[in-house]
Amino acid sequence: MKNNIPYIRVKTDYYKLVEEPSIDGTKKRVMLDWKKDTIKDDHGKEFLNKIPKYEDFVNYPEHIKYKQEIDGFYNKYNPINHQLKKGHFPTTETFLKQVFQEQYLLAIDYFSIIWQHPIHILPILCLISSARQTGKTTFLNWLKDIFQNNMTINTSDDFESSFNSDWADKLIIGVEEAKFEKKNIINLIKNNSTAKNGKLHGKNKNKKEIETFNKFVMTSNHVDNFIEIDRQEIRFWIRELNPFSVKIENLESKLKEEIPYFLWYIQNRKIKTSRTSRMWFSNENIRTEALDRISNKTAINAENELINILIEQIQDLELTEIKYTKTEIKELVQAHYRNIKLTDIRNILEIKWKLKASLSTSYKGYQKIYNEYSKAYEIVEHPKKGRVYIFTLDFLNEKLC
Repeated sequence: MKNNIPYIRVKTDYYKLVEEPSIDGTKKRVMLDWKKDTIKDDHGKEFLNKIPKYEDFVNYPEHIKYKQEIDGFYNKYNPINHQLKKGHFPTTETFLKQVFQEQYLLAIDYFSIIWQHPIHILPILCLISSARQTGKTTFLNWLKDIFQNNMTINTSDDFESSFNSDWADKLIIGVEEAKFEKKNIINLIKNNSTAKNGKLHGKNKNKKEIETFNKFVMTSNHVDNFIEIDRQEIRFWIRELNPFSVKIENLESKLKEEIPYFLWYIQNRKIKTSRTSRMWFSNENIRTEALDRISNKTAINAENELINILIEQIQDLELTEIKYTKTEIKELVQAHYRNIKLTDIRNILEIKWKLKASLSTSYKGYQKIYNEYSKAYEIVEHPKKGRVYIFTLDFLNEKLC
C-alpha cells in the first residue's frame, strides 16, 4: 500500500485494499469497491487528496522485478509474498517425479518458464487418472499456494457462463474434474491458451479488451473422453498418473513449507529445453501415450459420425448408393468436428477404408432446403461434377465401429 494508505482511486472509482483472512490462517489481498462519501465520513474530506490516483488498471505478470505501478497505471497482477530462499525441497522433488516420471526435467522447465517468463505461451497441462491417490487435487492446491490470487480453480461448468471476469485475467486457470462435451467450450479454452488479447466481461459491466497470458492446468477422472483432441493438436500435454508407490505423510503442508526453496531454484536455474515453437516446447517434447490414445479415440468418433451421416442420407433418400467428393465429406463432418481437416478425411477414406476417388464425373448432389410454403425441409437434387467416392449401405454397415 502506497504511504500506508489502504485506498486507491482508479479513474473516478475508489477501492480499499484489505488483507482477507483464509481458513488456513493465511491472508490474501483483496480489492473492494469503496464509496467516496464513506472515506470522507471515516477520514475527513482532506484525506481524499492523499489517496494515490491511477489512470486505469493494467494486468502485467512479473515475479522477479514486480511493479505495482506502471507508468501511472495500477497493476492488478498480485505480488506473490513468498520470501525466496536457497535450500532443498525433497518432498516437492519426490512429488513432481511421481507426477511427471520420465518428463520430470521437462516439468521443471515448464515451471521455470512460468516463473521467469510468465507471459510466454505454454501447452495446456492435463493430469488424468481413474485411480485415487494420484496427486491431481494436491497438484492444483500446490499451484494455488504458489501463485496465490493469480490463480483460480474452476470446474467445467464455469466456462458455460458468458461472464469470465473470475478467470480471464488470471495467470493460471485450474480446472478440476474436467469433462468437456461442447465444442465451443473446448475451442474457448484452446483459443485462450494461445491468444494475446481477449475480452473481460463481468456482470453488469461492459466488455473490456485485455492482454491475456492464461495457462490452463486440468485434472480429470475421465481418462479417455474428458476432451476431444484432433490428431494434429499440439496444444495439450497430457499425463496419466499412477497411485503413489509410497505415501508421504502431511504432503500438502510439506509442499507448502518448501515453496520458498522451490521458487528460488526455478528463478535462478537455466532453462534446459530449447524454445522450438510458440508454445516453447516441441510436439515431440510433450507427446505422451495418453495424448495419442485420446486423439485416436477422437478420430474414431469422427469416422463413426461420417458413417452415420451417410447411412442416414442413403436411407432418407431411398438410394442404393450415394456419391460425394472429399471436400463435401469434410463439410458434412465439420458440423460436429469443426477442426477436422482434408488430410483426416483422406486418411479415413483412402488409407483406412481403401477407397479410391473416381476420375472427374457427373453425379447427383443433394441439398437440404427449407420450404416456406410447406414449412418443412426438402432434399433437392442438382447436377454436379467432380472426383467422387461411392458409398453403399452394405459397405457403411461393415465399417461401423
